[in-house]
Amino acid sequence: MSPLEVGILGLIVLFILLAMGMPIGISMGLVGIVGFGVLTSFDAAMSKFSQTAFSMTTFYPRQDTSHKKLAYGLLGKYPIKDKAHAGRD
Repeated sequence: MSPLEVGILGLIVLFILLAMGMPIGISMGLVGIVGFGVLTSFDAAMSKFSQTAFSMTTFYPRQDTSHKKLAYGLLGKYPIKDKAHAGRD
């Protein structure tokens, strides 16, 4: 099958799975793995799936600290300068 045929068939299967009530993430992942397997090989598709699953579950980004500034401001540890708190210093 050509890549165009695999893509069109994948979209049709994706819409069928969504119409059946399968969650969109699982539907897209399943269609993507099968499509990649048809175009290359299923060993390559399973290898790519395992690498992606591992990298996505082990990635832990640094969090933004703006929520900490707000929490400290509410607790009085981090001063918030605005009109509401101007006379309380």
